[in-house]
Amino acid sequence: MGLFCNLKSLCGPLSRRRPVGYMDLPINLRDSLVMNKTPLRLLGVLLIAFFVGVPLTAQPQVTLQIIWKTKMKFGDVASSIDGPGTVVIDAVNNTRSVTGSAFDFGGTWQRGKFQLVGQPKAYVIVTLPSSFTLTNDSGAFSIVVDNITMSETNPIRLNNQGKKNVFIGGRVNISTNQKDRNYNNGGGFIDAEYL
Repeated sequence: MGLFCNLKSLCGPLSRRRPVGYMDLPINLRDSLVMNKTPLRLLGVLLIAFFVGVPLTAQPQVTLQIIWKTKMKFGDVASSIDGPGTVVIDAVNNTRSVTGSAFDFGGTWQRGKFQLVGQPKAYVIVTLPSSFTLTNDSGAFSIVVDNITMSETNPIRLNNQGKKNVFIGGRVNISTNQKDRNYNNGGGFIDAEYL
């Protein structure tokens, strides 16, 4: 069986029909072993010349972005003189639980959501803060959010359009006699980078 090489398909089986406009270099391996191996050397030289002459450039990588879709909301909860409590938003199961001595008055709650936008089918590593502080409008009172989790596991694969929605959850620690305020200022930083 012979090999041929042309500039469009590199190497493949020798064909009985030769396409018009191709530069074929037929080589019969059995004959080249008996002869002086010139055709085999010629093929090697041409392949090296072909690869050296073609510049190899890396594909440009799309800038990775984090786009916020919804903020995390913990609902309406009151502190107690009987002790501290917590409110937990589960990022994976989209559930909310109130524990300890805190009183649950319902209200609007939701897990947070952001979208990663970048190179299609790329893998991304997301780093969440371990905790952050929220303050009321005047900044005089604060509350800590910790145990921040996300719905995905690193590395996160972007889809064919280069997008992936990620949900986040966390825990609010309500101290005994926590001041009755709207704590909606502040937050933490989320970092994302290609793997």
